[in-house]
Formats: sequence, C-alpha cells, structure tokens
Amino acid sequence: MRRGLRLKREKMLFGSMAYIVVFGLFCTGAFAQPYSLGPGQKGEEILDELLLGNSMFWVTVGSSGCTGKGSFRVDVGRQEGASPAAPHYTLTIHRVASDECKAMIGGVVISWDLEKDLGLKGSFTYSVRNRVYSVYQPLDDGESLSAIVARRLGVGVPQKPKPRP
Repeated sequence: MRRGLRLKREKMLFGSMAYIVVFGLFCTGAFAQPYSLGPGQKGEEILDELLLGNSMFWVTVGSSGCTGKGSFRVDVGRQEGASPAAPHYTLTIHRVASDECKAMIGGVVISWDLEKDLGLKGSFTYSVRNRVYSVYQPLDDGESLSAIVARRLGVGVPQKPKPRP
C-alpha cells in the first residue's frame, strides 16, 4: 500500500515538473524581446539611420556612451542573386551587448567594410533587413548621415514637423 502511494506521488511530482518546464520554455519565447528598442536592450537593432555603399555600410544607432562596433553582430544570409555569378546577401544587425552607461550622447555612427568585416568578396548585391526609425531627429550638429549626404549633394535636409503635446 505504501509503495503504491509513493509511486503515485512520484508520478504526480514528475508530471508537475514536466509541465513547469514546458510552460517555462513556451513563455520565455513568447515574452522575449525580438527587437532592440534602445541602447539598453539586446536584439535585432532598429536603426536611426542607414547608408549603403558598394564596399561599406554605415548605421546610426542609439548610445548611452558605451556602444561600439563590438556591441553588434551582423548575420549574413546568402540567397540566389540576379545571376549565378552574383549572389545576393541579406544582412541583419543584432545588438549583442546592452549599453548601460549613463552618458546621454544620443547616437553613434558605426561602419562595416563588406570584405574586411563580413568576408563578402567579388560580385554580389546586398540589402540590410533591419527596420529604420522614421522619426529620428539628430542633434543639429550637422554630423548625422543624412546631413552629411545632403551637404555633399547641396540639398537641404527636410525638417519633420515636431509633434504637438
């Protein structure tokens, strides 16, 4: 009799533990942050600005003072390209280190060389998968990517209307 009761308790305990483990696995995935919404969060980075070149690309990302190139990982996905000799690569920038510094510097420009940093050589096309904020308003120091490009092209950067409170 005692042995039967003990086996019943063990089965209930094992069943409860299995339920907790499975529930924990599903809930962790459901509440995980897929995007980095700021320098203090990890995940796929939502960019402030993005500029693509034929051998490099530049991004402006949020920073609290300690964000650098090492704060990110660039995933490279290879796909069929316009021709068999020219594949297409899709790049995704992930923040892997949160910026916990307390300086309020706003944004920082980071660049990647396609060959040196990512190993992409030869003839290819590429795109960046990350989202880009439409409401990014750089400081009026003229050093944002859009201000530099506009100055080089001799055009003004359109000012977005500020939202009313």
